[in-house]
Amino acid sequence: MSLIEKEKPIGICGFVKRDTLESADIGFGILPEFEGKGYTLEASKEMMEYGKSILKLNPILAITSVINFKSQGLLNKIGLYQKKKLKPDGSEIELLLFSDEIE
Repeated sequence: MSLIEKEKPIGICGFVKRDTLESADIGFGILPEFEGKGYTLEASKEMMEYGKSILKLNPILAITSVINFKSQGLLNKIGLYQKKKLKPDGSEIELLLFSDEIE
């Protein structure tokens, strides 16, 4: 039985418009037992298409921690490239900013 037939939520994928970024960024999260099965990649590819064709987002951004190598790899697979490092105001956490624009 598929996850759709079970109507079981396994994660989230969507866009957020943060005041600190020039454009909306894509984000995702999935329950640990569903990691590594391609669900996040599939959802993210569809969300990227929706963001470009329907929402007309330009550019599409993403942020992740410098140590989250799984997310960095997935962002590359959906056509996003590392742009620069960020340090949010008042935070000691260093983040990476990704974009679909190639500079």
